[in-house]
Amino acid sequence: MNSFVDAAAILLLLVVALGLPGLGLPCPGTGPPVGGAALAVVPAACWIAVVTPALVRSDLARRRLPNALTLPAVGLAVAGAAGAAVSGGGGRDPALAAGVVAVTLFVGVLGARRAGVGLGDVKLGAALAGSAALVGPEALAVFSVGTGLCGLAAAVVALRRAGSRGTRTTIAYGPCLLSGYWAALTAAGVASWLPSGGGT
Repeated sequence: MNSFVDAAAILLLLVVALGLPGLGLPCPGTGPPVGGAALAVVPAACWIAVVTPALVRSDLARRRLPNALTLPAVGLAVAGAAGAAVSGGGGRDPALAAGVVAVTLFVGVLGARRAGVGLGDVKLGAALAGSAALVGPEALAVFSVGTGLCGLAAAVVALRRAGSRGTRTTIAYGPCLLSGYWAALTAAGVASWLPSGGGT
């Protein structure tokens, strides 16, 4: 049953990843789509789609996000930014994407040493933030807000479960990062299909 659910989830997420603006898909009422995400984000988004079920399951069960799943995502996000910068297109702001990856890794490593943030969360967060930034600043904003709200809800639930026992509790933040990411890509895809306000 798990393999069927995983396959269905992967297929749905691949549809979201490949439905981003700029891939040459027709957008009703708007003519050809604008180049926002284009091809620069597709390799990272497709990899993330394939590994999302495994990442969620691993983080919920063991509070671990394996390097074998997160490091390729980081590499693909950086490669997408570099490719977009070299080709002069394919991403709205490849410098923003590369900067987001670098800053997230730097701040995340500091946070991991001081605040108990897992390095798996840092690597996954860098990959997802960089990939979302390639779609555009709006997608990065949706990713940030969605991840934050999901994390806050998870923390509240964890604290309530801990209750009066006084035990230390942890949350699986990977699913929150992934929820924010897929919300951002879904919003970008939906926005690309809406008629523009300019009219013809």
